[in-house]
Amino acid sequence: MNPHRLGRLAKGLIQTAVASVWRIYVMLRFRAVRKRPLTPRNMMIITWAFPPMATVGVHVVSSFAGEASRAGWKVTVVCGPIPKRPSSAGFELLASIPAAVKICRVSSLLMNEYGSRLYPLAGTVPQIDGGYLTALALLDRAMSCIGDEAPSVVIATGPRFSNFLAAHWIADKFKSTLAIHYRDEWTVRTPDFVKAGKQDCLYEIACLERADLVFFSSDSKLASYRQAYPKLNPEKLAVMMNGWDPYFHRRPLTATGDEATGHRRFTLVYLGRWHRPLSTFLRTFDKLLSNRPEWTNLLQLVFVGEQNMENVQALNKLQDMHPGSVNVLPHVGLAQAIAMMRVSSVLLLINEHDYDGVIPQKTYDYLATDRPILVYGETGGAARIVREADAGIVVKAGDALALLAAVEKLMVAPPASWLTESRSAWVQRTNRTTLLREAFSRIEHAVEIRSR
Repeated sequence: MNPHRLGRLAKGLIQTAVASVWRIYVMLRFRAVRKRPLTPRNMMIITWAFPPMATVGVHVVSSFAGEASRAGWKVTVVCGPIPKRPSSAGFELLASIPAAVKICRVSSLLMNEYGSRLYPLAGTVPQIDGGYLTALALLDRAMSCIGDEAPSVVIATGPRFSNFLAAHWIADKFKSTLAIHYRDEWTVRTPDFVKAGKQDCLYEIACLERADLVFFSSDSKLASYRQAYPKLNPEKLAVMMNGWDPYFHRRPLTATGDEATGHRRFTLVYLGRWHRPLSTFLRTFDKLLSNRPEWTNLLQLVFVGEQNMENVQALNKLQDMHPGSVNVLPHVGLAQAIAMMRVSSVLLLINEHDYDGVIPQKTYDYLATDRPILVYGETGGAARIVREADAGIVVKAGDALALLAAVEKLMVAPPASWLTESRSAWVQRTNRTTLLREAFSRIEHAVEIRSR
C-alpha cells in the first residue's frame, strides 16, 4: 500500500477510536444525569454559532437570547467555541447581549469554530448536517451547564441542524418543551450550504415529531414543510420572520468620508456577501453602462463586505471595462452598515433565489431605512415584499433595459416618495422585538400545554 494512503488510514483509525470512546463517554454521562424539576421561564438555546461569530444568522439568534432575557426569562446559550480570529463586528454583536444571559461554550479540545477536529472513518458515526459529533459536544456542554433546575423550554435554531438533534436529546431527558427554529431548510428545498442525506431525513422527522413548536422564517418555508410532511400537526407550526433589530438601527453612528458616498456619485450599494456567482448581474450592469456611457462617471456600484474570489475577479473585470464604476469596501459591523445604508442613493438587493421562501436578511434592514430599494431578480421573497411596500423597483434578472429604466427612475424620483404608508406599516410589523415577543407568547402557551 502507498505509504501516504497507509498514513491516512492509520490517522483515520486513531481518530475513529478517539471519537468512539468519546461518544460512549458522553452518552453514558448523559444517561447518568439525574432528572431535575423544570423551572418556569427557564430557556436553553442550542446553537453552534454565537457571537463573537458574526454570520448573518447569528444576528437573529443573539436577538432571541437578548430579548428573552429582557422579557424576564432565565436564558442559557449552549454554543460552539469562540472563533480563532473574531472580528470587531462579532464583538459589537456580543456587546448587544445582556450580561444576564449565560453563555456556555463547547471546549476547543476536540472542536473548533467549524465543528469537530476529529474525522472518523466514513460509516463509523451517523452523517448529519453540521456533524453528529458537534451534536454530542453540545449535549455534553449542556449537561455541565444545567444546575439544580432544568429548562422548561429548549430551543434549537438551524442551520446547523445538528443543533436540533442535541436539543431533542436534552428536551427528552428533562421532559422540557422543545421548540425548533428553521432559519433555512434542512431536507426540504435544501440550500447549497446544508449537507443533507438519508440519515438527515430520519433525524429531521424525529425532531419534527418531538417538537412542541416549529418556527419558520417565512410563510413559504412553512408551506413547503406542510406539503412535505402532511401528517405534522399544523397547530404547532408558526412563522417568525427574521425582522430587523432596533438596537442597531438606533446606534448613533454615521457613515464617514467618500467611501460611503461613492465620491458624490449616484450609488447602488449592496451590503453583505453574495455566495453565488455575480456574473449574471454584472453582465447586465455592463450592458446598462454600454447603453449609457455617460453614466460611467456618474453611477457606481458599491459592494460592502468580503466577496468570494470568483466574484472579486468579476468585479475587477467590470472595473477594468468601466473605470470608476465599482467600489469594493471591507466588511463592517451592522451598526456601521446601517449608517452606510442611510447615505446611499439606492440600496441594491440581489434576489436570485430558488423560491420566494428565501428572504435575504438585508431586506428587513433595507426597508427599515429611508432609502429606495432596487431588487434585481424576481424569484426570492424580497420581490413581493418590496412591491407590496412600494419601497422601490423590482427588475427581472438579465433584463438590462428594465435595469436601465429602473435606475433612470430612481435618479429623478425624490427619495421621500419611497417612504410609503405600506412601507412604514411593514417596518412596524417586522420590528424584531415585536416578532420575538409574539414568539415568546407562543412558547409560553406550548409550555403550559405540555405541563398539563
